[in-house]
Amino acid sequence: MKKMVKNGAKAAVMALALLLCAGLGCNTAEAAKKVKISKTKLMLKVGQSKTLSVKNLSKKKKKKLKWTSNNKKVATVSKKGKVKAKKAGKARITAKVGKKKYTCKVTVKKKTPTTTGNTTDKDKTPTPPAKTKQQLAAEDRANLTALIKKQRAAGAQIPEDLTDGYHYGFNEDGRLRYLNLSEDEGSDLKLSGEIDVTMFTALETLKIDYNRKITGVRTTGVTTLKELSLDETAVVVLDVRTNVNLEKLYLCITKITSLDVTKNTKLQSLCFYKTQIKKLDISKNTALESLICYDAGLTSLDVSKNPLLTRIHCSGNNIKTLDLSGLKKEKEVQVTCDKGVTVTGTNSKVTVEYRDSKN
Repeated sequence: MKKMVKNGAKAAVMALALLLCAGLGCNTAEAAKKVKISKTKLMLKVGQSKTLSVKNLSKKKKKKLKWTSNNKKVATVSKKGKVKAKKAGKARITAKVGKKKYTCKVTVKKKTPTTTGNTTDKDKTPTPPAKTKQQLAAEDRANLTALIKKQRAAGAQIPEDLTDGYHYGFNEDGRLRYLNLSEDEGSDLKLSGEIDVTMFTALETLKIDYNRKITGVRTTGVTTLKELSLDETAVVVLDVRTNVNLEKLYLCITKITSLDVTKNTKLQSLCFYKTQIKKLDISKNTALESLICYDAGLTSLDVSKNPLLTRIHCSGNNIKTLDLSGLKKEKEVQVTCDKGVTVTGTNSKVTVEYRDSKN
């Protein structure tokens, strides 16, 4: 009898448990495996990525899962839950299936400075602030004083007084605009060596004529330079390719053997007589008006791309033919060449003077 009572009590307890479970919708499998997002908080650096997922979701529901970001400028998310950090800030990534939403708060930070060798991005020298007009003017005067001092120490006879308007000229901002280290009378100021003017970034005119001990001139990067005159110097090599605003170039009686003026498209006047420049490409110098190149060693001369030429003096070279058909017909043109040169393309505006090459 007692045994029957015990068995009946156990059966009642089990029945009650089943009723409670049924009434509360109990599902032990789902209770053990709660649906949740893989990360509720995520920290990334710009450029990094991380894939999120929703755990314990049935295959059917996974197919309906939709991912969104409330701040795509900071972080984006793909259809498969891949989060990519775009820029520093905060965003919220949401995974939605039906009416259920699962969210992850994302914080994006700036990149850590990268290391290259022994330096990092932080070690790079910051760009210095732009110099004021006053600073640039002061630098020009200091550099000019140093140039004068160096030349005078080597025996040059150039004035130290920067107010000497014949040799030194400044623009309204106080920048060195004009530098004349030559004499009109042909006297030698006894300059020597190389003259470097690359620091004078506002210089427009540079004259160093009649200084027969000047062996080099550096004008690289001086884009403001418009006139350069080196007549009767010992300069052998000259690079004017960066002087893109050059309008007048005089290199007479120098030791220069080659000349590249293809970058000087604003050149109007070119003079280099009594040199040994055997080749000359002036096809890019469409603004050229005057070309004086006698006794220069040229073997040919092509002026087909120089319609504005009004003066050509090319005697004393090894030129056989000269075609002037490319010149503008309405302009008066004066040409001087050797008697043996065959000149074609002339018109009523062209005057040709033939000279004996022996003279």
